[in-house]
Amino acid sequence: MPVGSHFGEQQLEDDEAELGLTPVWVELTEAIQTCEEALEAQRAPRWGRRELWVLRELNRRAGPS
Repeated sequence: MPVGSHFGEQQLEDDEAELGLTPVWVELTEAIQTCEEALEAQRAPRWGRRELWVLRELNRRAGPS
């Protein structure tokens, strides 16, 4: 689901725009899986490992659903 305009105008970093990134809402587990797959395929952006760590930490702190 696209992120709504009520959050303000999108301001991607240059490298994010070059990669064609578009913010969307996804479940935390889907975000983790997508990041893991990108890292395994060596197609993750330079910040991919940090992003994955943060996502896993958020998931850990959220506890069982």
